[in-house]
Parts: sequence; C-alpha cells; structure tokens
Amino acid sequence: MMRSPGSGGEAQRTALARMLVNRPSLLLFDEPFSALDVHLRSELQMELLDLLERIGKEYIIVTHSKDEAFRLSKSTYVLDNGNIIRHGIPSDVFRNPGTVWTARLVGYHNISRAKRMDGKLFLLEWGFSIDFPDSYAVAIPDDGAYFSDDGISASIVRVIDDEKATLLLLRFSGSGLF
Repeated sequence: MMRSPGSGGEAQRTALARMLVNRPSLLLFDEPFSALDVHLRSELQMELLDLLERIGKEYIIVTHSKDEAFRLSKSTYVLDNGNIIRHGIPSDVFRNPGTVWTARLVGYHNISRAKRMDGKLFLLEWGFSIDFPDSYAVAIPDDGAYFSDDGISASIVRVIDDEKATLLLLRFSGSGLF
C-alpha cells in the first residue's frame, strides 16, 4: 500500500525520529494517535511498541483513550484534577477501577445511584432492589445484564470503597441475564 507524503502516519514517524535523534532518557507522548484513522492508529501503535521494546527507553503516554491505555502501557495512572486516584497494571485498573469516576473512564457506563431503604438496596436508575445493608453505587459491565419481567437476582462480586462513594460490581443470575 502506498502512502502519500505528509500523511498522518508519516508525520508521526518523522516526529518520533526527531525525538530519538537526541537520545533522551525518557520519552513523553501526548495523545500521539488522536488525529489518525482507526487502521493507521492501530498500525502505528504496534510499530511504536516494537520500537520502544528494541531501544529500551522509558516512556509516558498521555491519552484519553481507554483502548490505548490498555494496549500500550505496562502501568496505568488515572488522574483527577492532577491527583493520582488509581494506579496499577492496566488489567487490574480496568477490572477493579476503585472509584465511580474511574469506572466511567474505563468503560463502565451502566452505573446507578443506589439507596438503602427498609433493608433493601434500591437501584434508582434501574428501578429494582436487592437485599443489602448500606448505601452504594452499582456498576454493570457493558456486556452485562438484560432485564426480563420474571425479575432478576444478583450477587455482589466486589465492593470498592473510596471517600466519595462505594461501588458494587454485581454478577446476575437467573432469567435476568442472557
């Protein structure tokens, strides 16, 4: 496949070459793939990882893309207002986000406010309740549950506390999960 001179990929490769000629001890990338199409982005990410492995340089990649963070990093830091609120290997951060804010950032979009009343936990946005003793927020992974008229049951897989909220990760069973 021929590339046109000055394409986004060539511009990124040229910028990287200019950086490396000075032999820095640390490389900083700020949204390095944001202006590229999906195919080129994926291609350049693999090229960059191969290059970084060969030359053995330390690097920091600043990104708003959860896919890039997962694919390109050995260690992930989640920042909120300049403060580190979560740190770990990407799979741990994505599986156990630690806060509601981080859960949203890494792709948990099904989050409901929850309130304890009469010994039950009412999931306000979803209109159902489960037995639980305290007040929590609840997240379901995007491939999570579908609801039926037969009702659902859930077990709590993990409870994650922070100073602003508590996040429950649920596993659904019975006719409510397909």
